[in-house]
Amino acid sequence: MRNKMKGFIAGVLITLIIMANPLALAQGFNQTISVLFNSLTIKVNGSTVNADNILYNGTTYVPLRAVSEALGREVSFDGATSTVNINDPKTPAQQASSNNSRTNPAKVGETLELDRDDWLYGKSKIQVTLTEVISGDQAWQIVKEANMFNKELDSDEEYILAKFKVKVLENQDNKPLSINRTLFDVISKDGILYSRHETVAGLTPDFRTDIYPGGEHEGFVAFTVKKNDTPVVAIDRGKASETWFNLR
Repeated sequence: MRNKMKGFIAGVLITLIIMANPLALAQGFNQTISVLFNSLTIKVNGSTVNADNILYNGTTYVPLRAVSEALGREVSFDGATSTVNINDPKTPAQQASSNNSRTNPAKVGETLELDRDDWLYGKSKIQVTLTEVISGDQAWQIVKEANMFNKELDSDEEYILAKFKVKVLENQDNKPLSINRTLFDVISKDGILYSRHETVAGLTPDFRTDIYPGGEHEGFVAFTVKKNDTPVVAIDRGKASETWFNLR
């Protein structure tokens, strides 16, 4: 314990010297100071912080990580830039988004959070959930009943009906965000973009709408794919907010 205390105090002393004079080490400057070790009990929201502290010149010094984590923040260190980062903890949607990719697409029921920057609508933050996927004969029956003029596909093709729920958390200038089929690109299991899409009329609820910040909407989007394919769909493909969902 004594060695631990000595190491802690030595580290703090060096830090204080550098804070007092950034050129201290370069100039070989040394200074001895007197501190009170663990003279105070530190509490955050009533809970004691289990970390050493010192009192120096009326200021209490405590380990950054211990207090930050007690406040519910996430702490990380970037060794390349010698930077300590303190951030709000990620929500489950943000965490899922950070791990999302074409080879690791989101599944039905999984919510992702997107920070978007659209050339037409500006910056926005939305949450997207794929709530349901319908394919095969069931999808065709829904498409056929939605409008008698909807096209029956070739024998090697099928419709996939994907129901997405979108919640707008923020939007530039508090304006409504327009969402529609153009958000999506479908990619085959071989990594090839499906460039042809049949227009499907009459689906309810329809995905297309305008949503103000704080509002949410859920609706179907129709995709045309090969029957033996296991495709994925991307929102904002090629942008920083690119997000992937599994259509099977």
